Amino acid sequence: MKTLRRALGWRGVPLLGAALALLLTLPALSNRWYFDDLPQRLVLLRHPQARVPPSEMFSFIRGDPQANREYMNLGTLPWWSDPQMRAAFWRPLTVRTHQLDYVLWPTSAKLMHLHSLLWLVALVLCAGLLYRRIQGVTWVAGLSALLYAIDDAHGFPAGWLANRNALVATTFGLLALLCHDRWRRGAWGPGRFLGPGLFAAALLSGEFGLGAGAYLVAHAVVLDPDRGWRRFARLVPYAAVFLAWGITYAALGYGTTGSGLYVDPLRNPLDFVRALFERAPVLLLGQWALPYADTYSQMAGAGAFRLWLFAIAMAAWIGLTLAPLLRRDAIARFWGLGMVLALVPVCATFPANRLLFFVGLGAMGLIAQLLGGLVDRAAWVPSSGAWRWSTGALVALLLPIHLVLAPIQLPIGVAIPRLVGTVTNAAMLSAPADEAITGQDLVIVNAPDHLFFVASLGVLRLLEDLPLPRHLRGLVGAPVPIVLTRPDERSLRADVPDGVLRGTLRTLFRSPRSPLIAGNRVRLEGMMVEVLDARPEDGPVSMVFRFDTSLEDSSLRWVHWENGAFVRFRPPAVGDTVRLPAAQGPLEMTDVREMMEAYRTAEARLGSERP
Repeated sequence: MKTLRRALGWRGVPLLGAALALLLTLPALSNRWYFDDLPQRLVLLRHPQARVPPSEMFSFIRGDPQANREYMNLGTLPWWSDPQMRAAFWRPLTVRTHQLDYVLWPTSAKLMHLHSLLWLVALVLCAGLLYRRIQGVTWVAGLSALLYAIDDAHGFPAGWLANRNALVATTFGLLALLCHDRWRRGAWGPGRFLGPGLFAAALLSGEFGLGAGAYLVAHAVVLDPDRGWRRFARLVPYAAVFLAWGITYAALGYGTTGSGLYVDPLRNPLDFVRALFERAPVLLLGQWALPYADTYSQMAGAGAFRLWLFAIAMAAWIGLTLAPLLRRDAIARFWGLGMVLALVPVCATFPANRLLFFVGLGAMGLIAQLLGGLVDRAAWVPSSGAWRWSTGALVALLLPIHLVLAPIQLPIGVAIPRLVGTVTNAAMLSAPADEAITGQDLVIVNAPDHLFFVASLGVLRLLEDLPLPRHLRGLVGAPVPIVLTRPDERSLRADVPDGVLRGTLRTLFRSPRSPLIAGNRVRLEGMMVEVLDARPEDGPVSMVFRFDTSLEDSSLRWVHWENGAFVRFRPPAVGDTVRLPAAQGPLEMTDVREMMEAYRTAEARLGSERP
């Protein structure tokens, strides 16, 4: 143990952590472009059909009803979308990093991913230096740094180009914290100016930068050498930066409305408080233990409620275990308060472990301090047998998760975009691509998800130089069984007992605050949808699609989901009924072997379908 503690106390541990993070995330170099990468690539390549300039690569949906209606006709947005929906994000510094890629190596996904990994290296190095700055050159600081370096929550953002904003914003945020602490506790004059400047850079890189503000507040409350109001006065420059950023953000039309996945704290404060109460325990559970927060986003109903109750119980257990440490140790209070405050901004969207960069910063510091106190028999460790038994059980749970499972899961998390993205790309390319499609509406009866399997279909066709359908019509984009009935020559009725919006992720395009109800009609070019029945929690459960022509007309090309691809679909005869099973995509696969088989099949299909 002495040798291990001496090794963890080595001054080079931050560099070692950065090198370890790079080694574990090298599988990202095999990744290509997936999901949001596709429309962003179209924009950054300045394709003639790109609808926004490169500076707006994170801002396709701006809340313009006319533009949204056009997107619905194209198929980028589904028919159930809120016409007022807005999902526009201001990340100008991150945009510059992507533009640099497209100047230097526009055709090399490998070099683009290497660029992202260098940001991860910088991020982990900064975290290691911050732990050493706060906790001293101690073995506990070294353990904190290594735990953060191998945190598997970093995997998906490190392997997905469109999520680079998290890496860039967190790096600048950590640098701001380093400069601020050196100023406040080390009398380093330049930190007075560099701290707010780097905080501004974090905010201009992405909303993740708000997490740095959580630790700035925690620093003022717990660590600042001043007392009373003066310690908070040191945050005035940061508050000014935050206000300037927020006012500009809103004035330029950025933000989110009309989506159930995003909650704007200023426009809908009560909804945000409810989201905070619901999502914060799940995020803490995903950071400290298992299952990952992403699991909750895939669940609905009683299953989701049971997981939420489990998250509450785990949070209470962790809190009671840490209470003696928090009472006696200011540094632990800093990590704990920063961690809790960092939960607030990320609760504005759906729970996912990839949001936990700043939450993990405090969590890893606390885990290391808890282990350090037990090993060193620190004065704060209670003599109570009940506390020791409870803490021993918690440590027995945490150590395998963070020291054994995390370094295994980190490279897997990096590969997830490739595993899932390859399946989705292959599925989109399996749809008809002959020249005749340019004069036809492609009707996709069902798909596992509209966002992943339908919305980017046209973009992928443009990038692959394949013919585009005249219009794209996704009828049901959810992994639910469907009963299809043909009432007349031009109509198709769909009964979806589970609802088309069941589950958190399905509410992306429409908030439960403005639900579709029975009698609502949505008119698109060549088709009208009428909602016959709906439930507030699940959305439409019965609807009829009325086309301007017969369903057998040559202007319509029909496909449905089968075994990981889109295959030809024949509409039922008038009066007949067809039942389709739930469209299962990679997100619904819980067996790793099943997902790997789907990935290999998709890879082979991509090789045969690309021109």
